[in-house]
Amino acid sequence: MRLRSPIDFLRACGGLLVTAVAIRFRFGGAYWRWRMMTAMGDGDRPASAAQRKAGLEYGLWVSRMRRL
Repeated sequence: MRLRSPIDFLRACGGLLVTAVAIRFRFGGAYWRWRMMTAMGDGDRPASAAQRKAGLEYGLWVSRMRRL
């Protein structure tokens, strides 16, 4: 998925918000700790631009899957 327009950016943010609401903003669980370590590294350094872009692309994917 690529962010091609400002609408895609808004959809990505909406997808991330829907995901956060669905899990009731509980990001400290075992799954999310594992997911962040495997997808984003050890967490000792700030997120890079590539990691932020990957997060937004995930949000865009979520929003598109919800529409199916």
